[in-house]
Amino acid sequence: MQANPRQIDARIDYALAILMNAADLEQFTWPLWLTYGDQPPAGETPRIHIQSSAFFGDNYGTPASLPTLPLTELEKEPLLFGKPLVERRGNALIVHADIIASAYFLLTRYEEWVRPEVRDEHGRFPGRESLPYRAGFIDRPIVDEYAGLLRKWAIEVGVVLPEPKRRFSVLLTHDVDSIGPRHGAIAAARCLASGLLRRRSMRNALRDAAATVGLKRHPQDNLDEVIR
Repeated sequence: MQANPRQIDARIDYALAILMNAADLEQFTWPLWLTYGDQPPAGETPRIHIQSSAFFGDNYGTPASLPTLPLTELEKEPLLFGKPLVERRGNALIVHADIIASAYFLLTRYEEWVRPEVRDEHGRFPGRESLPYRAGFIDRPIVDEYAGLLRKWAIEVGVVLPEPKRRFSVLLTHDVDSIGPRHGAIAAARCLASGLLRRRSMRNALRDAAATVGLKRHPQDNLDEVIR
């Protein structure tokens, strides 16, 4: 991995853009004061260099790339990749903690891709198998905390990063379990059969049967009213 940010791929761009609270991920560009790679660039210009770990290397996408427990910590933050060390070299900070790879791992749910054999009876990745659960930080916003570390380090080298602006918003969702009976004679017969077999009330069975053949409007057919 080269230190020049222009040679870093989109995976790393994505993780850093999130850490820096970029409003537009597609238009994000690397700041001049920050580099990432195997070795820091030469010179004494005030900057931060984040030492890259082996995460994005040859083992990427294999179980060998997964973090091992127990995790180390840097300033009480669990560190997935790299070393818990920050050293000053002249006017620069050399950060051996790879918070970029660590953030990428958590943001993308990388481990679910690498461990396809770990699924429950519904084909889902079990929460108890996740690294955040096993490492004991599942209730913490670790990526936000990494972003806080980056802002703190930036201040130390004379760069002021604004605190992210957070606004509360309500995002309502609707879980629709049933959108009403199907249409047609076969659907009507099934509705009547469910009533006769006492799987549901005969009243509801007759209502749904009438709706399936267009004799009346089903009460669940109210989308036009909901979206007004």
